[in-house]
Amino acid sequence: MLKLNSVADEDRTKVSVAFDYYVTLDVSIEISDPPPENLYWRALYRKRSLVEIGVDSRSGIVVSITMPFVDRERFEEVGDLGELPESTSGVPVVRLDHWKDEPREYSDQFRDFELPMLFRYDRASAWLLLTEGPCSRFVRAGRVLFGFSAEEELVRTGVADLSSDEFQTVGECRRKP
Repeated sequence: MLKLNSVADEDRTKVSVAFDYYVTLDVSIEISDPPPENLYWRALYRKRSLVEIGVDSRSGIVVSITMPFVDRERFEEVGDLGELPESTSGVPVVRLDHWKDEPREYSDQFRDFELPMLFRYDRASAWLLLTEGPCSRFVRAGRVLFGFSAEEELVRTGVADLSSDEFQTVGECRRKP
């Protein structure tokens, strides 16, 4: 799992969120430094769900979240996910332990894990639960929230303040084959 190292100042970032029929969720966090060389942490579930989290190889700042597809059995609309949790403002900086050496081959940028992901949404927010464990700390970058366990492992990420168009798009993604 990705582990939180620290929280970077949000002022030097620009966060964009997109929901799309072909790529269910696409989050981009642009940092003011030169474009990063990214490393990728990927979680798969039964080869029918995939999320990819991009990490700046120099700083450990999370720079992207891409979820191209989710197993329909793990995709749930719920009536009300409840109030958004209190959070610290900033961008997560994660430990780079998964990438001990400088990547030499293209495939060295990627670390893959099998996790029982679940995607839940309501009219106000959408959440990707990487594991079922509880969160003890949340970090918020714009509309994007990152939930960390007591062990500081990333266990969920979400998008708040969904527009009606975003809600409709997420619903269409749920119905795609």
